[in-house]
Amino acid sequence: MEKLLTTKQISEMYEVSPYTITHNWCNKGLKFLRGKHTMLFKEKWVDDFIEEEAERQSRNRNTNNTKTVINKTVRNFGKTKFSSEMKII
Repeated sequence: MEKLLTTKQISEMYEVSPYTITHNWCNKGLKFLRGKHTMLFKEKWVDDFIEEEAERQSRNRNTNNTKTVINKTVRNFGKTKFSSEMKII
């Protein structure tokens, strides 16, 4: 049987507050079992959630960088002469 972790154990492992786990991570999709007075998490669920969040943040960073380059190019378009050598990354 897989090991179940409490909110306190996870918060100590990842150095975040228990509130972050119960109110942010669970709302973003972290699976959990509800006990009588506690929430329990399988280790695999926590590991999968952390990996998915890292991928999501990585994708968002790449998307934001592309948008920034496009926005800068659009703003500068009126100030400079257009060149066929301009490249959007």
